[in-house]
Amino acid sequence: MKLKILPRPAVFLGTLFGLGPWGYGQTDDFNDGNDAGWTRFNPLGSGSFAVVGGVYRMSCPPSPNPGSFGPARVGSLRQGVVYDKFRVAVDLPEWDASVDLSVGILARVQAGAGPGTLSGYAATFNVADGDLGIERVTGEQPANVGGYAKFQPVAGTRYRLVFAGAGSFLEAHLFAPGDPDVPVASRVVEDFTYARGTCGLVAFSDQNAAIAGAFDNYEAAEGDPVPLDDFNDGNDAGWTRVNPVGVGSYSFPDGGWRVAAAATPDPGVMGPARAGGVRTGQVLSDFCVACDFSGFDAAVDGSVGLLARVTSLGAGTTNGYALTFQTRDGDLEINRVSGEAPQKINAGTVLAALDPGRRYRMVFAGRGTRLLGRVYDLGSPGEPVAVIAAEDAAWQSGLAGLIVFSSTNAAVAGVFDSYAAGPLAGTGLTIREDGPGLVRLGWNWGAGLCYRVESSSDLGVWEAVPGPVEVFGGRAVLRPPVEGRRFFRLGFVP
Repeated sequence: MKLKILPRPAVFLGTLFGLGPWGYGQTDDFNDGNDAGWTRFNPLGSGSFAVVGGVYRMSCPPSPNPGSFGPARVGSLRQGVVYDKFRVAVDLPEWDASVDLSVGILARVQAGAGPGTLSGYAATFNVADGDLGIERVTGEQPANVGGYAKFQPVAGTRYRLVFAGAGSFLEAHLFAPGDPDVPVASRVVEDFTYARGTCGLVAFSDQNAAIAGAFDNYEAAEGDPVPLDDFNDGNDAGWTRVNPVGVGSYSFPDGGWRVAAAATPDPGVMGPARAGGVRTGQVLSDFCVACDFSGFDAAVDGSVGLLARVTSLGAGTTNGYALTFQTRDGDLEINRVSGEAPQKINAGTVLAALDPGRRYRMVFAGRGTRLLGRVYDLGSPGEPVAVIAAEDAAWQSGLAGLIVFSSTNAAVAGVFDSYAAGPLAGTGLTIREDGPGLVRLGWNWGAGLCYRVESSSDLGVWEAVPGPVEVFGGRAVLRPPVEGRRFFRLGFVP
């Protein structure tokens, strides 16, 4: 999946040719000539393993009885570390496109893996078809999750495969040499089957052809891809609906998530119209949450917005913070929510009347007691149309999500899209040349949601760098033109 959004944005100063952002807990370049530290997976008993020229090679002849024993397959599991959040990468240095061969990465492999029992996930690249996919593997039986990304592989190319997961989110990206930030193929899916396990490598053939897989520069570590949801799958899997008094309704028009709340029959007892959702399982202290919104009714006295640091979820019990746009009054507010009762901490700049038919992006950030909010018009890139800041120490950590409500008990609704949330930490800014007069800036997207890219010629005067941001596997990329000597940094929204 590729998102294009506005980069809005502790300062991190980068220089050309910065180091990569990831530190890995397990590595193997195979230059020692062996596969020590690996457990060979050889379910047919006919596979072979060798390390030649610093490359880990696995091969297997066709199965003598694929109906009983399954097709040709072979693999190897890395010992010693169990991951829930993971990021695994490996080079695929040699492959033959004339052979029905899939090579890939295993993750969250369950204990006791063996012939007919191996279970977990696999991100695989089929060299003959040019397919990149994510498979749920149960008892060695693979089932594709969410389809395939197709591209035309170039013979003789050493591709790099990256497989990452956090919670239910799974991402697979294939990178070509010389372009380490922007993949040639990507898959982003959700699946809840396996929560943690070990990692490894695999090669197999659905058609039971003889196979030979080659791997190099293996790296694995605990990683944290940012929970993203564009709602194109037409569901809210991975969310806990916030519907405390049962007046909420949920639908998925045109790839968005419409959250609506009807008026309650007894607001004195039940409270006013309200509904929403929080992202399951992602507890954040310092946070950045962003989401597009549209489809509101400007004539209704209602609010649409973002939630953060939510705890004690329930009717009359929910605590946290809310950044909300008031659809009729046209202002931006930060509210402390205590027992479901909002109290305005601060109001931001007054907005011009927003068009419900246009798409806006709301960004909510918190670092310690500092809370920040901004709204952008996605049709007019540039400075935000509204800003707000507040200080409050009531709530320290919790879940994040979305909300619609009306203090006057009017029916209210909003359509949300392109949700993303992550911690404010570890920007991992890298800067490299990207051709004549161009640079490529990369940073950790979860940390960078509430940053903006800034440039200076003298380290004195800094200005925002315009342009669309591309996001792949938790890394954001911006490629601006440059003239002369320039410095770059990520600046946190003041």
